[in-house]
Amino acid sequence: MRSNVPLRAACLVLGFASVASLAQQAEPIDSKLEEEVEVRLVLVDTLVLDRRDRPVADLTRDDFELFVDYDAREIDTFDVDCPEGPTDDPRSVKRPGNAWATPAPDASRKVVLAIDYMHVLNVDRAQVLEHLRTALGAATPSSDEIMLAAITGDLRVEQPFTDDRDVVLETLRRMEYDITLWLPQFDHEHELRFFRSLYELVDLLGYLPGHKAVVLYSNLPGPSASYDLAFAELAARCTNARVSFYPVLAHGMSLFTSPRLARMAVETGGRFTENTNDLTLGYARAKRDLTCRYVIGFYDRDTKPEKDRRISIRVRRPGTRTVHSYNFQFPSEEEQRRSTLDAAYLSPETFSSVLVRGHMFPLRPVGRKQWEALVAVGFAVDAEEWVADEIVRDVGISITGGRAVKRKIDRRVRLERPQGEAPATSEFVVVAPVKLRAGEYDLAVAVSDPAAATPRAAAAATVLPRLERDAPIVVGPFLGRAQRRELEIDVEDAPPPGDPSRRASLRAVEQFEPLLVQSATGREPLMALSRLCGVGEPGQADAERRLLRADGTVVATFGDVPGEVAEEGGVSCRTWLDRFPDDGLAPGDYEFELTVSGAAIASKRESVRFAVLPPAE
Repeated sequence: MRSNVPLRAACLVLGFASVASLAQQAEPIDSKLEEEVEVRLVLVDTLVLDRRDRPVADLTRDDFELFVDYDAREIDTFDVDCPEGPTDDPRSVKRPGNAWATPAPDASRKVVLAIDYMHVLNVDRAQVLEHLRTALGAATPSSDEIMLAAITGDLRVEQPFTDDRDVVLETLRRMEYDITLWLPQFDHEHELRFFRSLYELVDLLGYLPGHKAVVLYSNLPGPSASYDLAFAELAARCTNARVSFYPVLAHGMSLFTSPRLARMAVETGGRFTENTNDLTLGYARAKRDLTCRYVIGFYDRDTKPEKDRRISIRVRRPGTRTVHSYNFQFPSEEEQRRSTLDAAYLSPETFSSVLVRGHMFPLRPVGRKQWEALVAVGFAVDAEEWVADEIVRDVGISITGGRAVKRKIDRRVRLERPQGEAPATSEFVVVAPVKLRAGEYDLAVAVSDPAAATPRAAAAATVLPRLERDAPIVVGPFLGRAQRRELEIDVEDAPPPGDPSRRASLRAVEQFEPLLVQSATGREPLMALSRLCGVGEPGQADAERRLLRADGTVVATFGDVPGEVAEEGGVSCRTWLDRFPDDGLAPGDYEFELTVSGAAIASKRESVRFAVLPPAE
């Protein structure tokens, strides 16, 4: 009997051959599916020191090992900046005037000198300021840029970055006699506000290129094991912003130490200075370390926001150690928006732009000690920015009085594309009504494009005077345009939409758009807002209003009407709202003049100058 196994084997071979033949004849099917993967570049500034704490300057990419979340990763970008090679680690000097040598004087380093007023008492504050003044005064000239900051529970930028040493020395002198800095003790129950101030400082520095060092003078108490999440977030922000902390124990030579400051230095890629009476040693170390850094970069595909990630960098050469930040994370869209506006508030000079303007108009007193004011933010949009029918802008307003933030307003506005072809420049004005006590205020305004790298900002100062009995005051005159596309921001103390008192309080505002630059084109319908306010009934008052050319020629006069009277909080105001000639004004310089007189007020004259520009061709 013959076996059938060979026959079955032959059939199997034929079957496989047929499948293979069909596979060769079949054409691949294009599914037309595409996958988008977001990839972000992470840069880690790394300092490599030998056993004598001197920088190691001759390493290559192959000498480094990179680990992310304990997994080995490829180094995608590598750069080294070490123009002077190995230099000795600075040592303490007996007196601040015995300055240490300045490495690489033309390196243009950026160093922040920050004093922690929350944890440093008056005697140590004075000593820190004195040591810094003496050391900077005796130091050899360099192109370094220095920022001065104070942490008081809020972050105060006392002096933006400057390479003018005389300006820095003058700011240090002012800080020594600033009663808002040396008088309070800044008591607090926990350290979250302290960490929030550090976050704001790091975010601000993140908008500036290159690596930056923060020399923090502090006596921060407590064990390092607490506030783990806060330390992790600080290190992550430092990685994103390319910032390292160099804490200095402000006590000087002492048995006291600060495990928290030591942890801050280690996890942000800096170094801790303690047990020395040379309070400038930390600054010297920061300057030296900034002159020799490796920048190691890698592309990361896990871009989930606010996910904490761990970084470890090793060097294969024996006898060396690396100093770098320990964590990184990608901020959420909302966190990025908030930090952008906060950065502009803290240092509007850093982001100053002619395309953004801000002003606070004292509209009327609503009591002897309180005012209703209008904050106006003007900004421009170029024609090339209109890539869609609608664009988004984040608008921020920060009002500071007595070095403390009194009001902060953040809003997102959506702007519609002008009809027809977009003009070369479209101007918008955002207004926010606020109520504030009488006093001096600093205004910082910011406008940012969510897709842009940096914000645009402007600053202004305003005085809201106290209203005295039997002493009426003149408010204005203010210039404005007849309302065009004014955008109004609602704030907590403004009457809500639909409230009958809303129109009364903003009656004049609803009819004009404040003129933030004292110039306009002759075809714009201009207006002037003027008020006379006093405690109780202001009584009869004559208000002569005239529009004059620069040579004194009268262009127009306005009827001597008594003005609308409104009363609130025991204060009455007469309001005059004057519209300029409808046929327009010829190009040139003008002055709007207001003269008020009456039985209860001595004659007062106020004026505002402006220019009418020729129409653009």
